[in-house]
Amino acid sequence: MILNIVGDQEKFNCFKNSIPDILELRHYYRVESLSLDGEESNHVIIDFDFHNNLEFAKIYQKKTCFIILLSTVTTSLENLNLIKTKSPIIGFNGVNGFIKKDLWEVTSSHNTNDPSPLNKLFELLNKKYVLVKDQIGMVSPRILFQILKEAQLTILEGTASKQDINTAMKLGTNYPMGPFEWLEEIDQNEVTLLYNILASHEFNERYSIESLL
Repeated sequence: MILNIVGDQEKFNCFKNSIPDILELRHYYRVESLSLDGEESNHVIIDFDFHNNLEFAKIYQKKTCFIILLSTVTTSLENLNLIKTKSPIIGFNGVNGFIKKDLWEVTSSHNTNDPSPLNKLFELLNKKYVLVKDQIGMVSPRILFQILKEAQLTILEGTASKQDINTAMKLGTNYPMGPFEWLEEIDQNEVTLLYNILASHEFNERYSIESLL
């Protein structure tokens, strides 16, 4: 099986270091550069930088391979209107900080009913997955980004320092990392993008970040 990875160098390296080194990887910075030579059924595509690009969605809709995974945290498969695809297309949480985790959040569309390709892929990756609702933000990013917002408000109010907040969350709630330690691992542009999309999509003030970041 050949894993074709689309994304920047940081995400590629993070993913590469979290999976068995016996797997064959090919790295592409852009989907337009993808070249699936040989038997197409031996290829997997994982796009960490998809971000609701409708033109890229049209490209993937015509691709024939074993399975395609798109980072759809800032959109949903339903919004992409991926019908009559030639390959199973799965959404996943590709936000920095989550890529290296052993458990991934994934979502499937109505036209992806056979779980066997996904099961086989995650067996090869030596990872597990949990199927979540096909919605913008999925589950973990929504929760984490709200914690980040509250932590930043606490800073602005002068209640505590970054170090105090990190320590309190790790010791008080047994989190593996504090909010600002998480923020160091996550692309701040992704945080801002998701906040803005959620605010406009759900018309909810809790997702308004204004000058927080």
